Amino acid sequence: MNWKFLLPAILLTIYCTSADAAAEPLSAKTLAKLDRQLIENSSRYGSVSQSILVKKQDQVIYRKTHGLSSLELSTAVRENNIYPVYSLAKLFASVTLMGLVEQGEIDLEKRITFYLPELPESWSQVSVRHCLNHTSGIPEYFSMEYTKTGFPNSVEDVFVNIADQPFQFKTGNTNNYNNTNFLVIGAIIEKVSKRSYVEIVEENILTPLALNHTFYSQAKEVIPNLVSSYWGNKGNHTVDKGVNWPTYAFTHSGLYSNKADLQRFIEGVVAGKIISKDTLDEMWQPMKLNNGEAGRFASGWEYFNEGEFVRVGHEGGNRVRMDYHFKPNDKRDNYTSIYLTNGNGFFSGITTHLVDSLMSIIAPSDFPTLVLQEQLLDAAFNKTLAKNSAEIFKQIASNPYIKQSGVADFITERGYTIYFSSRPKDSIALFEFHTENLPDDAMGWERLGEAWLAANDKKQAIKYFEKALAIDGQLTHVKRKLERLRKQN
Repeated sequence: MNWKFLLPAILLTIYCTSADAAAEPLSAKTLAKLDRQLIENSSRYGSVSQSILVKKQDQVIYRKTHGLSSLELSTAVRENNIYPVYSLAKLFASVTLMGLVEQGEIDLEKRITFYLPELPESWSQVSVRHCLNHTSGIPEYFSMEYTKTGFPNSVEDVFVNIADQPFQFKTGNTNNYNNTNFLVIGAIIEKVSKRSYVEIVEENILTPLALNHTFYSQAKEVIPNLVSSYWGNKGNHTVDKGVNWPTYAFTHSGLYSNKADLQRFIEGVVAGKIISKDTLDEMWQPMKLNNGEAGRFASGWEYFNEGEFVRVGHEGGNRVRMDYHFKPNDKRDNYTSIYLTNGNGFFSGITTHLVDSLMSIIAPSDFPTLVLQEQLLDAAFNKTLAKNSAEIFKQIASNPYIKQSGVADFITERGYTIYFSSRPKDSIALFEFHTENLPDDAMGWERLGEAWLAANDKKQAIKYFEKALAIDGQLTHVKRKLERLRKQN
């Protein structure tokens, strides 16, 4: 491995600290409850290892490891283990780009073809800001087929290969997560700075912050102290050998780090050591879509309103998660969370819920919506949902933040948490809860049908797909599902 590719990986901390706003330590009772939750998360989701750091303001209030760094060797995970952090690399590219914006070297409103005239003519209306916020609509370049055939030799070859592919959507209409956007970002950074992407980040971030355990690498390299990674499938684990990303893809993946370095990186960002606090404020503003609504990304950071808090962060490889929560009107009130896993026993895309499970314990009064979320999941996992259905739904329906985002969507997301991260049959109770309390929502009946289909009960699936169509006859995709099922029967 080439250690010149050392580079900071990022994962959460405080936005603005103040000595007079020091956080109180968690009680022994709360710490014990958090430890039990890690065991519960491992049981529910099959997480092989978990490495966690949570800060409130300027103090670490919870730091823990749980599980194994290697199933084959039965070695316990340690505080300093290195993890692949995957798409957290995009956040480093975001900060690097914003530094060049601050210096006047890059204009976010300029078309990408202004900086890279060799790009396809059809991309000429796409701005740098569009790429940074996943609103460009340009085609996705990455395919798992590359892991078998090898990647194109250069980023220029990538752009040529996809030049004739259609846009995914009209530029600016919506957000769609897309790795090509960050290939463009990286190419612009290199063009403007006249240096490699890694060199400029090393100079501006890695060396000043002394991040000695953060680096880019290909999966084929031998990396000391690295956890083994796993794919999950119905509770079983298989070794994930990783992807040998080319260097031009380092703006969106190929990043490795540990939680101590991640903490130092974000502290440096927040303290104004990399970009100014004014630039940080600009970076964490969500881009408005063509319809005037706020998008889901703020300069490449995922952006959520979470009650009185704003949440910015990112997931990496469906296995690691970084989030920074802060109150816009009082940035001294903030939390940082770093949650690293090396794979889960079922579907891996549950790291957001892993973080939420801890934050609901650490700060229930600050995150009441997360408390309700965990109550709903607990009832479903513990098979007590039917017994407490009316009371739980009353609490959900009366929560102002849930009402704003949609009660049906809130329940559905919890249902899919179980559907995708555990056994689909276990999600049936939650989708039944949905249809019992929102009987006029056709999508609820469809999702209940999907759960029964995944549980290999075609008769029940047909029954609930028919209910969905009875409510909304325009669900053509449900009609197609029914036609296929009836033919099979």
